[in-house]
Amino acid sequence: MSLNLNLPVKDIMNKEIFFIHQDALVEEAAALMVKNHINGLPVCDDNGDIVGMITQGDLLIKATGIRIFTLWPHGSYESSQEMMKEYSKMIGTRVKEVMNDQPITIHPDRPVFYAAEIMYKQRVKQLPVVEEKKLVGFIERITIVELLFKKEE
Repeated sequence: MSLNLNLPVKDIMNKEIFFIHQDALVEEAAALMVKNHINGLPVCDDNGDIVGMITQGDLLIKATGIRIFTLWPHGSYESSQEMMKEYSKMIGTRVKEVMNDQPITIHPDRPVFYAAEIMYKQRVKQLPVVEEKKLVGFIERITIVELLFKKEE
């Protein structure tokens, strides 16, 4: 078992960066997450500064109106037409309307154990790695688990 948790995040972060613009549609965010098998996306503004984070959870709860799936037909909708009217409002929703505008980030020089602690306490699966407001990578829980249980060769 390897215990390299003092390594800086930059040594194990994923440098293949996926992000989405704050004015993009939530459908675009969902497609990018699905295509790349990722749990969330940093949200950037016109300057490339990170301004938020959108996750699969945000899409399920905020953008798709989880109420549709959990309450109908036994809940507060009077008809399927009412349900579809509410669902149609969600089409065309912008990322900035459903993103978390207080993204939890980490600096590339912070140790991996600090990233693990943040992920655990904040219940997030990944952290954008940010230096001077610019996205430089991201680190996922699975990467830390792999580091923890990597067999020495």
